[in-house]
Amino acid sequence: MRSLQTKMGLLIVAFLIAVTTAAAKENWLQFKYDCRHSGNVPGRSVTTPPGLIGAVPLTDAVFTAPVVADGRVYVVDGAGVVFCIDTATLRVVWKFSTPGGKSNCNNVSSPAIAVLGTPYGGRYLHFGTMAGSYYVLNTANGTVIKEI
Repeated sequence: MRSLQTKMGLLIVAFLIAVTTAAAKENWLQFKYDCRHSGNVPGRSVTTPPGLIGAVPLTDAVFTAPVVADGRVYVVDGAGVVFCIDTATLRVVWKFSTPGGKSNCNNVSSPAIAVLGTPYGGRYLHFGTMAGSYYVLNTANGTVIKEI
């Protein structure tokens, strides 16, 4: 079972990286592209069939939609571990493990990126876990800005 979850996680991240590498400059900051979750992106088309260009091992399967910004993929796996992956090199830039253990985190929310005009500046990754926590991370380095 664990091997199947790991393979599913690799496949989903590999597929997303394959699709996003062609549009590395394009940002998908939330589930289905926009605040209406329409999935409608005028002027974009996907070449089919998508091909596998690489794989990145994660700690568990991926049950949520990853987001893409500034040439990086942000994904939260079923164990509640957040990965920031560079789309050009497939290198893990940073990762953040939420507390609560695998039994509490297997149902996490899809992450979203907010661009805020705050004293901190920059972009922030938002997501929640079944362990009852909501996180705001700095997308540049994965540091916790806020845990609620």
